[in-house]
Amino acid sequence: MTVLFECTYQGRRHIGLGLPREGEPLRLVPLGDRSLADLLLAGDDLADAEAVTVPAGEVTLRPPLLPDHPGGAMVGGFMQTHNVKVDADTPAQPNWFLKGLGDVLKLPGQDLRAPDGSVALTEEAEVVLVHVTDAAGRPRYVGYTFGNDLTDIGRFRRHRGHLSYAKLCDAAVAPWLFLGEPPRHVTGQVTIERDGEP
Repeated sequence: MTVLFECTYQGRRHIGLGLPREGEPLRLVPLGDRSLADLLLAGDDLADAEAVTVPAGEVTLRPPLLPDHPGGAMVGGFMQTHNVKVDADTPAQPNWFLKGLGDVLKLPGQDLRAPDGSVALTEEAEVVLVHVTDAAGRPRYVGYTFGNDLTDIGRFRRHRGHLSYAKLCDAAVAPWLFLGEPPRHVTGQVTIERDGEP
């Protein structure tokens, strides 16, 4: 399976090829005036692109396909996919919710923000599907990554109609973009640090 990641190296955007191994140098392809979204929509093969090899410590990773301007990305999801959240007494809600614009996406290890007055925050490990809007305005699936969706579940428990408001928190996403169909089963571990303690 092909794995890509975006990063900044020496002030310029690059695409990384493969899943990095700790301490090993990275193979990067300069983006120049192109975008990864355009390359994926065009189906360009990046395996033969001219690449540079750099030390891993000299790059800054980015969430997959995040535009330079956060308003160029929209982060959303689907509600009522987990039976533990809904029951017969839950009022009808829209199937889709908005988390926010691109600035709600954080990388692992970065601080996650929640609105003032949050009641009870919880994290939810997720398979994150990544879409790009093509020239005709249609969303096109390009791959997946993994994330941790922060939710004010306390707000939802107080008022079952407020799940969409409960989702207005940051989310952490892995920088790796896996090209291909999303997995049907995933095992792993999520850790949240609060006040310096996991």
